[in-house]
Amino acid sequence: MREGMRERGREQVRAAVEGELRLLDPAVRASARLVRELLDPEFTEFGASGRCWDRDSVTAALALESSGEAGPGGGSGGGSGDEAGPGGPAGPITATELVGTLFAPDIVHLTYVSERNGRRVRRSSLWRHRAGAGWRLYFHQGTPTDPAEPGPARPAAAPATAAGAAAGPPTADGTRGTADGATP
Repeated sequence: MREGMRERGREQVRAAVEGELRLLDPAVRASARLVRELLDPEFTEFGASGRCWDRDSVTAALALESSGEAGPGGGSGGGSGDEAGPGGPAGPITATELVGTLFAPDIVHLTYVSERNGRRVRRSSLWRHRAGAGWRLYFHQGTPTDPAEPGPARPAAAPATAAGAAAGPPTADGTRGTADGATP
């Protein structure tokens, strides 16, 4: 029984990590339909710019970003288009220091650092699962950080990108792990 609960916890963390990494994928970000599938209808984000975003505003910002137009510059690696910068080209987004925690059944908290075009942002995401809808991003916050600022004392995790790294397993208890399976 207990092992089954651990495995379910690992699966839930893995599903949230996969969703977060999909939101960093340029092909997903370019598709309003795919973005909306990953964002909860009640989605809220406090972007790295300080702006508050909802599902519709993130979808619109990402459409501008993918069209090559300068977007409003606002939100997350996991949400809006904050990272491109004013009028700058959008480069690939990498995620490091990725840690997932099972808060409760069907609620996963992810933290990581994103980098794009030399800009580092600490990120926090809450994912929730609902029957019939699957895993969706419910809340996201991005906080800019100094590129020289060291992160918390954790074993180094391999950088994760939407195009490459698959999330490794959480720890043995099924509740915490990094993108490469190391524990914090």
